[in-house]
Amino acid sequence: MKQCISVITIDGPSGSGKSKLCRKIAEKLNWNILESGLIYRCLASIVSNEKYKKKDLIFLLRSLNFFNIINNKNFKNDNKKLNILNQMDTETIGNIASKLASISYIRKYLLFQQRLFRRFPGLVADGRDMGTVIFPDACVKFFLKANLNVRVQRRLQYLTKQGIETDFNKVLVMMEKRDYRDYNRAISPLVPEKNAIIIDSTDMNFQQVVNVCMQYIKI
Repeated sequence: MKQCISVITIDGPSGSGKSKLCRKIAEKLNWNILESGLIYRCLASIVSNEKYKKKDLIFLLRSLNFFNIINNKNFKNDNKKLNILNQMDTETIGNIASKLASISYIRKYLLFQQRLFRRFPGLVADGRDMGTVIFPDACVKFFLKANLNVRVQRRLQYLTKQGIETDFNKVLVMMEKRDYRDYNRAISPLVPEKNAIIIDSTDMNFQQVVNVCMQYIKI
C-alpha cells in the first residue's frame, strides 16, 4: 500500500538548503516531512553525551523512537533530551553525524525506519540518499547543490541566528570534510540519481529555488 503514496526527494550536500526547501514544498502540498539529517544528528547528540561503544549502538538504535525524537514537543519536560536537541545544530554534532552515516549497520537499520515516514497524503524527504536508496521510486527527485563558499556562508548565517558562535574558516573545514565523506563513502554515497533534476542554487535566492521546483511537481 505504501508504494502507492507519492514521495518527492531532495538530496544534496551540507548547506545546500535541502531542509528549508523540504519544509516549504511539504507546506505547499500539505504533505509529511522526513529530514533524514535530523535522525543522524539526534543519534550523534546522544552518542556524544554518553560513552557508547560501537557494539552498543545497534541496541541504542533499536531502543529509540525516531518519530518522538524529532518532535520537540515530546521533550518539554525532559532536561536531558532538551539538551540533546539544543546541541543538534552545532558543527561538532554535524561532523559526528557524518561519521555515523558512514557505518553500514546504522544505515541498514535506518533504511527501514526512514521508510516508515511514507504516509498519506504524501512525503517530502531530504537527505543524501533519499532518491537513490531510501525512495528509489519517488515521483520527483531533486538534487540541490551550490558553491562551497556560498554553502558555508549560508550555514554561518543560520548558526549565528541560532546563537551558535563560530567562524567562516571553521565551518569551511568541517564542511569540506563532510563533503568528502559523503561523496566517497562505500555505502550510499552522495550522488545524483540518473533521473534527478539538478538545481544549482549558487546564484538563486530561496524563493527562486522553490519556484523552479514547483514547476516540476505535477501532483
